[in-house]
Amino acid sequence: MQLTDVLRESFAQEADKRTRVPTWEQERQNRTVKPMVIIGLGGAGAGVAVRFKKKLHRHFRNMPEVTGMVQFLVLDTEIQNQHRDVEVRTGFVADQEYLFLGGFNPFAWYENNKDHDADLRQWWPQTTTLPGVLIQNGCQRLRPMGRLCLHYHRNTVEAAISTAITNALTLNERLINDGRLPPLGQEAAISVYVISGSCGGTGSGMLLDVLTMVRRALAVAAPAGAQTAAIIVMPTFYRRLGQDVTPRLMRARGANGYAFLRELQYFYLHPEQWADHCMDAQSRRAERADRTQDMELPANAVYVLDDEVAGRVIPSQFDLYTLAADSLYNRLVLPVSAATVDLNQHINQTVRDRPRAFSSTGVSYVIYPRKTLARCAGAAILRDILDTHLLRPISDAERSAAEQDAKRIFDGHSALLNGEVVARELEAATASLRQSIPTADGIRKEAARPIATKPRLTNAMRNAQRTAAGCRDQ
Repeated sequence: MQLTDVLRESFAQEADKRTRVPTWEQERQNRTVKPMVIIGLGGAGAGVAVRFKKKLHRHFRNMPEVTGMVQFLVLDTEIQNQHRDVEVRTGFVADQEYLFLGGFNPFAWYENNKDHDADLRQWWPQTTTLPGVLIQNGCQRLRPMGRLCLHYHRNTVEAAISTAITNALTLNERLINDGRLPPLGQEAAISVYVISGSCGGTGSGMLLDVLTMVRRALAVAAPAGAQTAAIIVMPTFYRRLGQDVTPRLMRARGANGYAFLRELQYFYLHPEQWADHCMDAQSRRAERADRTQDMELPANAVYVLDDEVAGRVIPSQFDLYTLAADSLYNRLVLPVSAATVDLNQHINQTVRDRPRAFSSTGVSYVIYPRKTLARCAGAAILRDILDTHLLRPISDAERSAAEQDAKRIFDGHSALLNGEVVARELEAATASLRQSIPTADGIRKEAARPIATKPRLTNAMRNAQRTAAGCRDQ
């Protein structure tokens, strides 16, 4: 087998080993996937969620039951089949994974309900001007309108969140009872990630209220061990997004993002006040409902996505969505990430009596060092070649053939092993060489001859030296 064939075969085996989909046996031995709910809000949330879903389903394509433990729910005010992100148009099941929260006239609905809706009267800003057309293409950076859309579809969204959490936990319990997966600890019961932009209208307008709905649903379905996290795309990315970004648009996006982050920070520092500012505060107070979850922190952790990673600027929003999806994907499926320290516990620790309220998702760590990986892969392949083809144990047939070849060589050159014969041959060769070397008397006689010239003498000396050197070599 030629070396190129060996290399090709080794590379194919190594590639197959690295791209092979996991099996039930591997997942039982080292479980990575856990119950999880991904909630995408607005365009940013939908973009990250759909890319993460594709990666997850590709990884567990032979284990569809496992992918069912990760539930997806997208809340957006764009019609799905007309979404600006092409991948979102076909990436989710309509009315089950993708909920369209538009489809109504916000101005007409507000005018018809403001007098008898106490919740709406409490938080709706009177200075906001609502459009008199159906919402079909986003909220146009009007955060109050995003919250209004959530308020309009509140019952549908609450039911969808509860269903997603219940489905993830139910499937996990069934797989454990069937013996197909090992049980999880209480600290890893379920995780809910809510993904949103920061300076638009849909996601930033409803993030805090959606997190409240999630906490209420988790208190019923998973009273212990549940973790919530928010992933937010920072305003610095959106300020320069688009072909024709005017200074006015940049200021508007910056102001919107600043207001959103200040609001989020305030309720992180004063979570007990959120119970009086949530979307349905008046009705829950009138119903004397349990408001414990309304006074909790918005989420256990908040991760932010900026427009610069490892010193380079991310060129487009879709590249940013892909990096965020990679981060979620690696946190879920890699055994290393499953066994390392919990990031939520790390963030909740205090530094100088101040809590870590925000953290990066660490997407820079999923930009793998290409040269290092290439060297490691080359070393692994070289090791496999040596172990498989060069250092393998010889067979009985090969050992017998080697012994026969050695015997044949020994029989054909046995005379070389006779010391007396070798000595006589060397003595005769030495005597012959000595006779061919001119003596000093011979050289002097040659030089004294009348026809002798200096060049001839030089040639004679050179020939004598060459002959002597050859004799020494022999």
